[in-house]
Amino acid sequence: MPRQARREMDKRFRKGRSRTFPSATRLYEYLEKFHNACEESNRVDGRAFIAARNAHLAGLCESNKALLSAVCRRSAQKVATLDIDATLQETQKREALYCYEGYRAYQPIWSRVSC
Repeated sequence: MPRQARREMDKRFRKGRSRTFPSATRLYEYLEKFHNACEESNRVDGRAFIAARNAHLAGLCESNKALLSAVCRRSAQKVATLDIDATLQETQKREALYCYEGYRAYQPIWSRVSC
């Protein structure tokens, strides 16, 4: 690595690279890019709403497809299992709807594919 690049790297990671997970601020900034503000006018109070994809979310979907296809090419299988977890996440946000258990919650869906 050239000297200038090493110096820039030293400035960037002045406390070392001990953290392997991004800070809450960086995560918030990253996730905020997937918000589609143009769709907010279609939202109805008291009803669940799924906004249309914006360019950032479409790009994430494409990168996930590429990642999955690379994994499956490397380890080709005839059967793949899609595991979905839709655990309720309690929240104090006023705009959140009440869940079937009687408290305000979101139900994020996490999926995992195993080949």
